[in-house]
Amino acid sequence: MASSGTVRSQTRGTNGLADQQTRRALPTVCVVSSYTPNLLARGETWATLAATNNANWALGHGYKYSIFTRFFANRSEVTQGYSLLRAALFMLEQGEEECAYVFGLDGDAVVNAHSQSLESIIRKYMHGADILLTCNSPYGGV
Repeated sequence: MASSGTVRSQTRGTNGLADQQTRRALPTVCVVSSYTPNLLARGETWATLAATNNANWALGHGYKYSIFTRFFANRSEVTQGYSLLRAALFMLEQGEEECAYVFGLDGDAVVNAHSQSLESIIRKYMHGADILLTCNSPYGGV
């Protein structure tokens, strides 16, 4: 990864050594968000509040949480939104031990149901599929 951006990644177990051993046996889930650097550099903004909220949710479920601030998309591509897809690909390329699954979370999205895990969403919607995509239209989303 080029030095022009930042990746912040954190992990946290909640129940000590027993929890760490259990989590190691499970596939690693990585949650990634993408922000332009200026959104996180201005103190407490909607972006820092969203990132903090989402990090607390992800870490609380034992997922890795990474924030990408580098512009991954080509300058010719339409929006920064493509950077999230490229960030997810970057994490998958780290290998299954680092990230067996990647969940891309828009920077302007906020997890409201902190008790709900990705596993419950996967069981409900995936039905054996390898990928689940949503969109920001009135007809999209989970």
